[in-house]
Amino acid sequence: MWDFKNDAFIENLVGVEGASLTLAMVEGYGHKIELLQYYSPANRKTVDARACDAGFIHIAMYVDDLDALLERIKEGGWLRVGPPQRVEGGERDGLRLVYVRGPDGVTLEFLQPPANKTFTVGSELTSEVG
Repeated sequence: MWDFKNDAFIENLVGVEGASLTLAMVEGYGHKIELLQYYSPANRKTVDARACDAGFIHIAMYVDDLDALLERIKEGGWLRVGPPQRVEGGERDGLRLVYVRGPDGVTLEFLQPPANKTFTVGSELTSEVG
């Protein structure tokens, strides 16, 4: 993780006067995602958009143990939007997924492949195991 105090570099990069932030790189399944948490300016707003609202975005990430992850992120104030769902039938049969929302209004989606499938970067869940 990297902390960026307010200075001209950060203000010019993100286009926000008075910005300071922490940056973390999350890596998994062959991808890296940059996550930012802003601490200033003081007049930041929390987004309360629904998944159907214009401007809503989210990132989806595959995980190995959805239940363990949900327990862990509760400590940081992340809550499920609804209960985890399981796909029944079709090529994604057995896939478990859930949306979670953080204290700052950010929404993430986590997907756990079924035990009998493997995940390959750049493809869907198609390879049978065993």
